[in-house]
Amino acid sequence: MKARVTEPKHEFYGCEFEVAYLSYENTAGKDLKTKDIIAAGFDEVDFIFDANWEEEIVRNREILNIKKPKKASYYMYYALIKSIEGHIGLCIKDLLILDDNELDSKKVWIKKIIAAANNKPLVINITGQNYSNKFDIKLSYMDNQEFIKECGEEIDRLQIGLKKYRKRINGLMNTVKSIKDEKVYTSTQELSLKGA
Repeated sequence: MKARVTEPKHEFYGCEFEVAYLSYENTAGKDLKTKDIIAAGFDEVDFIFDANWEEEIVRNREILNIKKPKKASYYMYYALIKSIEGHIGLCIKDLLILDDNELDSKKVWIKKIIAAANNKPLVINITGQNYSNKFDIKLSYMDNQEFIKECGEEIDRLQIGLKKYRKRINGLMNTVKSIKDEKVYTSTQELSLKGA
């Protein structure tokens, strides 16, 4: 897969690069001509696909909220998309990743994911061979009430985090305001002394 930078304000506007990194928010790779490393926001590029499965991943971008194990290829995402669609019997229209846990061993990596596809709560267990496109994916429906409970717990955790961020933001803003006010006060004081 390649990408072309389409954001006019980007330093590498118009350049094409081979995609080596892809996440929900960003992509990066080497410029095809200069070999410079280019990083850009997902919405700052147009993708050029070498295979249909790459297009499926970009179209189902929410799947990229699942962390890819270091020893897995990006093809893992395509395998997950097709497994989810096969299980729910529909194309994915909406995907929410609630929890994403990973275990590592010498020969395989293992993930347990709790998600909702088209508002259907799922538990996804995936085992993959290191550096291979061989996966064992097992899906099961999760009890709605259990999923709702876990969503509530995650909301509580996020709200605690937000309170910490708000406190930090308020502290920064108050400090900046105090510094600005102090400069204004000092400047006024200096002016009055000069005029005396």
